[in-house]
Amino acid sequence: GGDFAGGGGRGRTLIAIDGTWAQAKAIYKHTPSLQLAKRVQFSSGVTGGYVFRKEPKHNFLSTLESIGLCLRLLEPGGSGEAAEAALLRAFGEMVERQSSFSPESKIRAAQQRRAEGGG
Repeated sequence: GGDFAGGGGRGRTLIAIDGTWAQAKAIYKHTPSLQLAKRVQFSSGVTGGYVFRKEPKHNFLSTLESIGLCLRLLEPGGSGEAAEAALLRAFGEMVERQSSFSPESKIRAAQQRRAEGGG
């Protein structure tokens, strides 16, 4: 809610800290100028798409997901939605690639090859 998407025609600067959850928290804590900026947090109705990392809380998002959501809320005329969609596509591809390296994924692939008679 609130007037997050408002702005009176002034430009805005979106600052996103990229790193692990612990790194981002430490960067924020140890950077006084960041603490002066307006801080935005997402409601509990938002969930992230990570499947190979566990978020500290269910409404924590990846950097790409967070930036995409902010752009959707801040950019008018559909450009924010398009930017969010592009970022989420990239995020989805990254999650898919990372997940393919998990031990469970390798086991499933080997089982599928055996079932198909490939060894």
